[in-house]
Amino acid sequence: MLGRKERGQRELFITGSVRKLIPDDHVLVRIDQVLDLGWLR
Repeated sequence: MLGRKERGQRELFITGSVRKLIPDDHVLVRIDQVLDLGWLR
């Protein structure tokens, strides 16, 4: 649609690292430390 962007809208794309959005005590951080997904493209 045409028109002005509402300032309250969130961005569609994240610039930077997603890791910065996850707290250090989150379970995904602990999983990432032991799980090697380097083979996964």
